[in-house]
Amino acid sequence: MFRLALIFVVALAGVSLAAQGREPLRPLAHGMRLKPEGRDEGFLYLFHEPSGLWVGRECQLRVPLARALPEPLAPERQSERLQLHLIGAKSVESLTPSGGMRNEQRFGTWRWWWLSMPVGDIDLPGPQRLGVQLHWPPEANAPAEADTLEIFDLPAIDAAPPEVWSEWRGPDRWRAGKSAWRDELRRSQGADAPKSANPFEIRCRAGLWEVYARRKK
Repeated sequence: MFRLALIFVVALAGVSLAAQGREPLRPLAHGMRLKPEGRDEGFLYLFHEPSGLWVGRECQLRVPLARALPEPLAPERQSERLQLHLIGAKSVESLTPSGGMRNEQRFGTWRWWWLSMPVGDIDLPGPQRLGVQLHWPPEANAPAEADTLEIFDLPAIDAAPPEVWSEWRGPDRWRAGKSAWRDELRRSQGADAPKSANPFEIRCRAGLWEVYARRKK
């Protein structure tokens, strides 16, 4: 009886630690660990012990110039027509490229955007996915349309040493519908929509930042 009670107490302690985010579900590689944003207290964010800098996820998103996009992508007083969703295990967060949607770059035959995402204790458990979807303005007497949601499984934040880019790659799967991000969050059936022509591509890395919410200069 005592042994069962002890196991129950230890299990509760483990649940409590996990709920508080006091330690990741697995050891992190390349000198990364969780650290309070303040000196001894505050929310926990990812820290790189060897450099003394914070760790954030950085991704570059690109699409071929050959792909037609709704213009402008960020119309005045309207929703952005290129919508980005960071999809976690239990939540979805809307993303905006660094500097805003209009802050795009063009290299060769590509249009690029830069994404920066702080990484805290709540971001470590479970999968992280990026959803990219184009929304078209309505035409006369017709409802607005949306392209297929392109879904990218993001690599583990410690999959490579800091400042090392992953390879460029296309989407892992596609979902149809204006609220396809909701179906992806729920892992609903139907992640087999037709592939987009000239799809988006991403590459990611663990960037080193001077503060937990901003990329270093």
